[in-house]
Order: sequence, then C-alpha cells, then structure tokens
Amino acid sequence: MADLDLYKVDLNTPQPGGRVGESPRAAFTKYNDALDALRSVVEHVGASAPPNPVAYMQWLDTSVSPAMIRRRNAANTDWVAIMPALQALGTAAFANLTTSVTDTTAGRVIRVGDFGIGGRAAVIPGANFDTISAVAGFFGIPANANSPFGASANVVNFGGFNDYEAQLGIVLAQKIAMIRQKIGGVWADPYELFHTANCTVTGNANGVSYRFPNGLQICFSVLPAVVATTAQGALFASLNQTWDFPQSFIAAPATSAVSGTINGWANGTGQTTTSANFRRWSITSHNVEMPILVSATGRYK
Repeated sequence: MADLDLYKVDLNTPQPGGRVGESPRAAFTKYNDALDALRSVVEHVGASAPPNPVAYMQWLDTSVSPAMIRRRNAANTDWVAIMPALQALGTAAFANLTTSVTDTTAGRVIRVGDFGIGGRAAVIPGANFDTISAVAGFFGIPANANSPFGASANVVNFGGFNDYEAQLGIVLAQKIAMIRQKIGGVWADPYELFHTANCTVTGNANGVSYRFPNGLQICFSVLPAVVATTAQGALFASLNQTWDFPQSFIAAPATSAVSGTINGWANGTGQTTTSANFRRWSITSHNVEMPILVSATGRYK
C-alpha cells in the first residue's frame, strides 16, 4: 500500500511573496493522487490481485464468473472469498429477531439459544407446559406445581398439529424418561420409559432381583437340593428351607416354586417382606436330592 504521508499537503512552510504552504494547484494535485491511491485499496477491481495488499483489504475479483468479493485475512497472507458480487441479501438480513425463548411471531429470525436451539435448553421457571405445548423446542423446567413430570426436567417439545402433540421429559435426578401425549386437546398423564439406567438388576448370595421404575420387583433363586421322604399324611415332604430374598419388598410378595419329578412339586409359605419358607412334596417317598427353583413377585416402593 502507498505511503499516505506522501500526499499530505504542506500548510506551514513559508513561500516566496509572503505566502505560507503549498500552492492550491500543488495541494489539489496531492489530493487527487491520494484519492487514486485509496481507490486502489478500497475499490480494487480486476482479474489480478492488488500488488501491495494489506490486512482486511477488499478486492472484486473479475477472473471468475460471477465476480467474487474477496477480503485479505488478518495475517495478510491470503484472500478469503466473501460472497459473489451483486448477490442480493436474503430476507433474513432485514428480518426482526425473536424476543424471547418462546417467541413464535411469523417471519422472525431465531436467535441462538431461543427454543433451546444452538445453546442450553431454554429454562422457563414456573412455565405451564400445557399452555406452551404448541412451541416446538428444547426446554428446561425447574420443579414446580406446573411440571408435568413431577420434578425438574429437560423437555423436548414436539409441537404437533391441531389437538395432537407430544412431550418427552428427562428427569435427570431420577434417571427416568417420560412421555406424555395430547389427544383431542386433552393431555394424558405421562408414562415412564424403561431403560438400563432405571431397571436395576442386583445379584448376591440369596439370588437375583429385578427392580422396575413402576415399583415392581421380581426375585429368583435356586435353593439347595433336598429329598422328600418325611411322611405328611398320604404325602411325603422335605424339610422347610428358608429363602432370604436378595432385596426386600414393602409387603409380602407372591411366591412360586418348582421342584421334583412327575409326581412331585414344591410350594412356599410364611411369606414376609424379607423371606419365605419352601418345601418339596411327592406322592411317594423320594430319596433323590433335587433343588427347588423359587421366585417372588411384589413391590419395592
């Protein structure tokens, strides 16, 4: 780029005849020359790049079709293509921005973060998700009376059409996912999705227990092999075996047992929240040891 100091007009140097500074002609000549120098930088148009580029300098490159507006990078090492020349700006350049995380005004341009797009989920304290359901997006809702999921949650709102919509809520503290639907304009209660984080399996010396988010618990085990040789009226039984459940129930569960041969079976009695008793039975004395397969089904919450 030319040295602009060369175009400065001398205003103070004494001249013959008592004048001060350069003559008007000399001054205007420098002015015109400065304009030419600036034009070569500001409005460089041509098929070849400017010979002495500077950082952020602009060049209208006519070597391509359509002509391309290029700008020099900050390091002054390369030209960056900006846009084709004479290309009209899109309508978004003149549109208004959204003014809130749920602004659905037609024609507005979405800011980063509104509707939870491009940023964190848009937190809406105290929001009633029944009334903002028509707004699709990603939202956060703290625990409050209006939370349809009973706790603070991240919510994916699918919007929908007419009177049919859906929401997916992730309750992070409880590791549960819930879905609710609006059908015919009426929101149904949310229902929980089962997954490996909220359907737990616990195994120990007493067996295995499966716990589901809705409170259901099922326990399984195999009790030691026993014979059925003790006379009980017309039948023969084993001694009682107590099974301590792998995890406790909140009420005595229903139990079942399988053991024996074609003429044998097993059953459970004395169920409590933590254990139950089991016996093998046979219609004839059976002196062969056989295990008892047991299960218990109830609720843990």
